[in-house]
Amino acid sequence: MSVATVALPRMAADLGTDAAGLRWVLDAYTLCLSALMLSGGVLGDRYGRRRVFVGAVGAFTLGSVLCAAASSPAALVGGRVVQGAAAAVIVPGSMSLLAQAYPDAAARARVIGWWSVTASVSVGAGPLLGGLLVDASGGWPAVFWVVVPVGVAVVALGAWALPESSDPSHAALDLPGQVLGVAWLGALSYGLVEGGHRGWSSAGVVAALAVAAVALAAFVAVELRAERPMLPIRLLGRAPFAAANAGALLLGLGAYGMFFYLSPYLQHVRGYSATGAGLRMVPMAVGMSLLGALAGRLTARFGPYGPMGGAFGLMAAALLGWGRCWTRTSRTGWWRCCCWRWARASGSSCRR
Repeated sequence: MSVATVALPRMAADLGTDAAGLRWVLDAYTLCLSALMLSGGVLGDRYGRRRVFVGAVGAFTLGSVLCAAASSPAALVGGRVVQGAAAAVIVPGSMSLLAQAYPDAAARARVIGWWSVTASVSVGAGPLLGGLLVDASGGWPAVFWVVVPVGVAVVALGAWALPESSDPSHAALDLPGQVLGVAWLGALSYGLVEGGHRGWSSAGVVAALAVAAVALAAFVAVELRAERPMLPIRLLGRAPFAAANAGALLLGLGAYGMFFYLSPYLQHVRGYSATGAGLRMVPMAVGMSLLGALAGRLTARFGPYGPMGGAFGLMAAALLGWGRCWTRTSRTGWWRCCCWRWARASGSSCRR
């Protein structure tokens, strides 16, 4: 998600379009990831978790090759679609593999903590790695070629080392639910993505959000009546399930959503190179890795609510600080205006 952001300016120059024209390089990936996630989570349970996971990693690797070899914006977006669809299977598949491998709750909490560390470090280090690759190679395809040997290694190691498991009796073959799930998630994601570009009152955005609302209502009705629903809606009535999903939504909108805007801001507004932009995002990767390593231990000892509450408090404070500070720092030193209150007290001119 984050490694491609620093390569957008070079992509725009090489492919003959502007950064706005390449927005679907980012959005096509997230759209497919969100729209297909529910369906992707069922496949491993039904057809074998190792088989599906390894196949999805292979598809993601193929999508990376398509992206790296793309000679037009349309071809690049097509490769990102393949990557996003594969990621929709990989993410729930990896969690399912961990849950099966570690049935003990305390051990599973620690292992999922390390899974979270890996994911967080990847998101945080992505811009730095992307910047180094773009500047060192002189081109943007390097951010996709670097995935290929890793993907090949994961396919080989997964086929050799991962145990096979499945649970077809709990894997709902709910075709109406899957179709409606893709419809409402896809329409909602499209409406939210395009709303920021076209305006919330544009006909296409209003139509997409209306389709999402109708499809969601139909999805809920179908799942409530299905004998084996893909998503048991009544789970949302349980506080732990509802709280965990609400937290994941807020995390995606806040902390992870910031990466898509920060890297272009650092390059287009602040004028840093790709590597310079990546270096200025290293502190976030460090914070994610240090605290992420403790997450499993804290959860195993104190339960999930205390650590999650403290983490969301820190995230809210950080997002508030960024919103008050970074929108005013386009003409002043990076470190001088890193704190809006200090800049205001010192009399510096932090302007938009």
